[in-house]
Amino acid sequence: MSQIHSSMKKILALLGFILAVQLTAWAQGPSFNFSSAVKNTDEEVCIKVTVKDFTDITSLKFPIFWDSTILEFKEVRPTAELPGLDVSDFDPSRSKSGLLFLNWSPGACNSTNSITKNDGVTIFEVCFKVIGKYGQASSVGLSEDRDFIGDIDPIIIGRFNGSGNCVSIGYNRESIVGDVAVGVRPIRLFASEASGSSGEIVFINVRVSGFDKLTSFQFSMNYDTTLLEFNNVLPLENLTNLSSSSFGRPNDPAGNIDKGNLTVSWSFVESQGITLPDSTAIFQVFFKIIGPCGSDAASVVFSDVPTRKEAINTVREGEIIPIIGQTTYVNISPCDPPGLKLAVNCGVPVQINQEVCVKITAPEGISTINTLNFLTEWNANTLQFVQIKNFNSKIPGFAESFFNKANVANGVLGLNWVAPGTTSATLNPGETLFEVCFKAVGLSGTLSPTDSILEAPVQLNRNTAVITRRGSVLNIGLAPRNCEVQIIQPAGVRIVLSAGNGKPGDEICTDVTVGNFKDVIDLQFS
Repeated sequence: MSQIHSSMKKILALLGFILAVQLTAWAQGPSFNFSSAVKNTDEEVCIKVTVKDFTDITSLKFPIFWDSTILEFKEVRPTAELPGLDVSDFDPSRSKSGLLFLNWSPGACNSTNSITKNDGVTIFEVCFKVIGKYGQASSVGLSEDRDFIGDIDPIIIGRFNGSGNCVSIGYNRESIVGDVAVGVRPIRLFASEASGSSGEIVFINVRVSGFDKLTSFQFSMNYDTTLLEFNNVLPLENLTNLSSSSFGRPNDPAGNIDKGNLTVSWSFVESQGITLPDSTAIFQVFFKIIGPCGSDAASVVFSDVPTRKEAINTVREGEIIPIIGQTTYVNISPCDPPGLKLAVNCGVPVQINQEVCVKITAPEGISTINTLNFLTEWNANTLQFVQIKNFNSKIPGFAESFFNKANVANGVLGLNWVAPGTTSATLNPGETLFEVCFKAVGLSGTLSPTDSILEAPVQLNRNTAVITRRGSVLNIGLAPRNCEVQIIQPAGVRIVLSAGNGKPGDEICTDVTVGNFKDVIDLQFS
């Protein structure tokens, strides 16, 4: 994802308000998506390159990269989907360094030579011989590394603009980078994106795929400390033995994890290992947005620093399995974002097991709204859904039947209200639309022993929201102001185990830290 200067973000937001959906799709660059594969040493593998949003394209110039110690280039195979594309359009002169260059154009700049392809069409394949060892993996995709490539502008995509001119556009940086893993399916780490305003706490879900018969893994996450402040990490219940002690956090009392880093180390000694379905969420990370409104997106990256990415399964014990992480972003809202202004009011701090009702309000009121379609999200490990109540009668026909409660156990409540007939909703500033009630169940062993409050965010998802006004089909969007339910932690003795990192066979010592350890005469635990 490209990071856009804050002033440009405002301009793009206004353009998105004005332009039709078709024009927005046309304006973005095409995607070039690379397939992935698992192959053994000495086998051949061909990676398919497919396109998306490939509209009126007149030329392509880009480099393809891979790890030449794992893959040996053999050939490129055009598919005849692009007029005139053949092997002469590819330059393999630096293939021993892991680079292949494409430079293609069907001819002069005119409407006849502007090419449009359906999404998913394969335009060529790149074939390799696998020379790496078991457990290694190489990414295959486009590269913008100007220093390595030796080109100040390595990627140029030409498009016919309909006025007799060809213009240079970018490509979609969310294009899929493929990978070839040797002998074993790699573990992939995905994190959801998050959006919020300065001062808000947001969370990302970390999911896995390729989790086949694993007995251990470890990796690091890095975040931008100028824009984000670490708040908390909560393991979910989907992975046996993943607990608070599995994480090294920048607010640990021992202070051995620097700001900007989070480490994860998990193991489970069992003869068959553990297998999880692809896309299983295993934990959530909470950040407080400290960057000013309108800042660039803050990146969150899976990395080898300070803890190297490694995993082991029961198929070939002792062999390292590759871990491939996909970067995600926390998007920081502009100072005055477009869209319907709604606010979440979490109320005063509550005790464990106490019910709390969160109000969804309209600070500036709403006028002639006839569609409200958005998600309310929270961490189901900290807040347990109870009910929805107090439906505002100024919203015609508004009732519980417009809410989708199928995923409340996972922390998602859907709303899809459409005004009946020619009616619409108009509310005064500050009025409440509805309330969602929860039971506060959050206990956090991941905080330092001196912490007494667990902050449990409740958020309106702006990314999937659809809001329309009477007489228009334009989605005006949602500009929420979210909040956190503050759960007062019990006053009992709190015990926190620090994280430890190491390879199988290493000896690891971890600190046991206590809080509220007063007048204790007996203690036992497992």
